[in-house]
Amino acid sequence: LRASRAQTQLLTATTAAERDALGTDIEASLADVDKRLATLIALSASEQGAASGPAAPASADAQAAAAPVAALAAPSQQLSEALAGWSKRLRAYVALVKEQSLDLIQMSPDVPTADARLVNDTRKIEKIVDAMVAKRAESAQNTMQGAALIYKSSQMWVVGIMVGLGVLSLLISGMVTRRLVRQLG
Repeated sequence: LRASRAQTQLLTATTAAERDALGTDIEASLADVDKRLATLIALSASEQGAASGPAAPASADAQAAAAPVAALAAPSQQLSEALAGWSKRLRAYVALVKEQSLDLIQMSPDVPTADARLVNDTRKIEKIVDAMVAKRAESAQNTMQGAALIYKSSQMWVVGIMVGLGVLSLLISGMVTRRLVRQLG
């Protein structure tokens, strides 16, 4: 987001120093994007590895819960590729704008074309991110439903065991009472 804002401000910069500062801001933003992308890819890879590892359960519920995790790997790769192209274009755009005159009228016609391409690339990246967020939300919803199912089944087991133990205690107390009554006469 900061890189997109700096890209827009780069055209309206009134001094070369301001352009240099915005170019530095864009580079810092791109470095931050690269770090966050690496974190996202590592998380997606670890989730996918956990879902498809040798100890992965073979039940239908477990496979259904693992499906959204596997579906996240493709958008992560797609985002990685889109960001790589966008970063390359943004760096080229910064270099192109720095070469131009500070007067907007004297700028090359390549500048608005490159700016429009970057805006389109940014929109594509936003769509990919939105899709990833939707898939993460779906995955979280599936996880919550799975946890609720486990909770309900565990609760039923606890209630069943409690009832069984109650019946067992009544049987044992009845047997003890009969023995005491027989012995006492």
